Amino acid sequence: DVLDRLDDTLAMFWAWWENFGGTDPMDRVISTYWGHHTLLEAFEREVWHSAQHTRQVAYFLAEYGIEPDGPLTPDDLAGLPLPERIHD
Repeated sequence: DVLDRLDDTLAMFWAWWENFGGTDPMDRVISTYWGHHTLLEAFEREVWHSAQHTRQVAYFLAEYGIEPDGPLTPDDLAGLPLPERIHD
């Protein structure tokens, strides 16, 4: 189910990118499930939000002895406004 959702999300993103991505102004306000924000704010939030959940999943996998395949590195997380702890 998660992979199907990811495939749907990627398809929507690439359709937007091919039709509007190069010219869509990043200061355009859009409606999101968490309010009205600029396109840039929405992209930024989705990146760091996804990174935080990825950190959490990797932690729980490690707790059960499962080594994540390609864990996030400090370089991957550099510059993202993430909380220090993964449970925040």
